[in-house]
Amino acid sequence: MYCDITYTVASCTEQEANRYAKFLLGMLETVMHWHSSQTNYEKECANYPGFVTKYRVSRQEANDYVDYENYRHVVHKWHYKITKALVTCLESGDYIQIRNAILILQGILTKFPAITNLAAVIEKRIEKVKSTEKNRRNDLYVLANSYSGRLKAAKSSLMPETDFHIVPKRPPPSANKVVNGTTEKATVGVKVDAKETDHEKDVKVVDPAEAANGDVDIKDDKKSTKGDDKKDDKKRTKDGKRKTVEEGDEESLEADREREGSVVSNSSSSSVKMEPPEGSTRGSKRRKTEPNSK
Repeated sequence: MYCDITYTVASCTEQEANRYAKFLLGMLETVMHWHSSQTNYEKECANYPGFVTKYRVSRQEANDYVDYENYRHVVHKWHYKITKALVTCLESGDYIQIRNAILILQGILTKFPAITNLAAVIEKRIEKVKSTEKNRRNDLYVLANSYSGRLKAAKSSLMPETDFHIVPKRPPPSANKVVNGTTEKATVGVKVDAKETDHEKDVKVVDPAEAANGDVDIKDDKKSTKGDDKKDDKKRTKDGKRKTVEEGDEESLEADREREGSVVSNSSSSSVKMEPPEGSTRGSKRRKTEPNSK
């Protein structure tokens, strides 16, 4: 019911907003009556089915009920949700939402706001509405001004949040960061390697200005030496492969040269055999034909 009333407030007419304010006022009166004392809560709420958190089948074990302190936490949550919804309407800039929000705040003023910090938030938004709507929409300015005066008069009856419910203590922000199961100290000017060896820990001091500019690149010395060794091994293997390739190339070149020499010798011998004899048939034929031509 109190989770988000923004859409309900925005969709009401002026008369509906007044009636909705009366409904919220009746609900808040009952809620705050149980919140005011533990005896009222235990007498009227503690053992009723509406406050059961866990039902048990066996009769030997009792059901789990909401205790008084948890109920106070829930009431604080409801007040926070109502404040958030009404502040959203006041900051929307829409005429209907601002008007309905102020009308509802006027109707529930006797029971809401009940906490000082939430009242300060609402008062700040009301003052903003007054300053923005003063020379634009005078009816909204009049509504906001009247509610502001009534809220200032009711400040004496408000209570701090620590009296409204037990505020859980929040742990201070830790200075250590957890990375892959290991902790890193977030200190200024010092960088600590997350991974530790059995007997030592690498700590390196860095200039804060260089660290802020992102110009510092720190690497582990052992990792760098291992990387250099790997690079040297790769170079050696590459050089060995190049030498073997060059030796194989020289052997192949020598074999090619020998083959070319054998081919040249064979071609020379074949050319000697192919020479025609001195006394060929062609010469004799020419000699025989010469007298006939004459």
